Amino acid sequence: MGDVVREIKGGGTPSRGTAEYWGGDIPWCTVKDLSSFDPNRTQEYITREGLENSATRIVPAGGLIICTRILVGATAIYNCEVAINQDMKYLELTDDVTPEFMKLLIASKANQLVRISAGSTVHGISIDDLRSLPIRIPQTLLEQQAITAAISDASVLIEALERRLAKTRDLKQGMAQELLSGRTRLV
Repeated sequence: MGDVVREIKGGGTPSRGTAEYWGGDIPWCTVKDLSSFDPNRTQEYITREGLENSATRIVPAGGLIICTRILVGATAIYNCEVAINQDMKYLELTDDVTPEFMKLLIASKANQLVRISAGSTVHGISIDDLRSLPIRIPQTLLEQQAITAAISDASVLIEALERRLAKTRDLKQGMAQELLSGRTRLV
């Protein structure tokens, strides 16, 4: 991975004891944002003063963020600039790879990332381990974009089928209750 990642930048948390650092207009991404991901907003916001007085940094819109602690390997791409906390890293990629393709590639390596993570109470992965992760990347951006589009289309289809399956199960359960209660008779 180190061949296509120009730089890995970490984040930080402004002091919770300083009220002036919180409630501003700068989205601040943490692990909890990844469980209910919205590419346009975060759950917490910081002020310019909070940004300047902490180790957090701004990730540009469209930048690839990876979680290196707690939810090791989870990724996000925001449609807006966001600041990140210490559990997140911004992967500044070379021009040889698209953030969307790298996001999918990291997802395919999620189990491997979790296996190599370490820690007694909170598991995490080191920057060196991240850089040395073996990956294969198509040579052209066009091929990366085609792969990303195909996987995205398949994901949309799977989500639609899962919703349809859930509705069918609900319908089946409702029909079974009607028949078993005797309200509906088959004759």
